[in-house]
Amino acid sequence: MKHLKKFNESVEPTKRLSVEDLEDYFLEFIDNGSMEFYYSGITISQNKKINTTFKLSNKFSNVTTIEELTNFSNLINQISDVVKRWNLDFKFSTVAIGNKPGGGGPMQTQLTIIQPVPKVIIDNFYNTNMITRDLDRCDLNGLMVSYAPQISVDNNSDFILQVYVQIYDGGSGENGKWKKPDYTKFRESESEFIKHFTTGNIPCEFIEKKATADRRYGQPFYINWYFKLLV
Repeated sequence: MKHLKKFNESVEPTKRLSVEDLEDYFLEFIDNGSMEFYYSGITISQNKKINTTFKLSNKFSNVTTIEELTNFSNLINQISDVVKRWNLDFKFSTVAIGNKPGGGGPMQTQLTIIQPVPKVIIDNFYNTNMITRDLDRCDLNGLMVSYAPQISVDNNSDFILQVYVQIYDGGSGENGKWKKPDYTKFRESESEFIKHFTTGNIPCEFIEKKATADRRYGQPFYINWYFKLLV
């Protein structure tokens, strides 16, 4: 028995928890309709935390009787017991979910599970509403490419680096002759562009690219590249 760990030590999360992981903790409340995951996405907050939010049943949005208040209080205590049992960082908050004539409106109670953002991401990206960074540039065989990186978090709590690139089709003139259009030259260096990120300060793997553009001559060509950060 002396080798058994304390309860909180044995269950303390060793990795970031996905939405599915967290739903497992609160399965009894989800099954009986007391709470559900709030599908507004996962945000990286100003305090550099990952916030995963669940909302409590709308039946608690307008408590008017002692019985309803007692039931609501019991539910909050039961949910609090779960998050404390699994050593999760959390907070409860109450927000307005709609207005009614004359002002005001029903309120909704939300449970937010808070997880830290790895220090290596904080060190490499400054924080706004989503973690982002000023424009960067890289040299691809003589073609200087400007790009805007942005970090988001998916439902697996994986960090996704989205890189926005703007390329022009028209190219530029030199000694009365046209160089290769920038987009053509960029396509020839795509593997180097991917390598620029996959061998950077934060290990990552290339996921996909998505392109949108008005392909008329001289119009910019927009490409979004997506990488999964391996942290």
